Amino acid sequence: MASLSLEETNDYMNDYMNEYMNDYMKSLSEDELKALAIAQDHLKTSFDMVKSIHYQKWLQKRNQININKK
Repeated sequence: MASLSLEETNDYMNDYMNEYMNDYMKSLSEDELKALAIAQDHLKTSFDMVKSIHYQKWLQKRNQININKK
């Protein structure tokens, strides 16, 4: 089995994270999208959606659903 280069691994992880981010964004209500925009505006470059509490809770819920499907 061939191993992935660092660049290929990074590309894979970026695609994986982008898929999760897209799913997360689609799940947000209009009010949640407004709150997200405010957080991004106020925090600027220090804002990290992956580290946000709301995203973390969403991810835990999604993972729990996926575990229960197996």
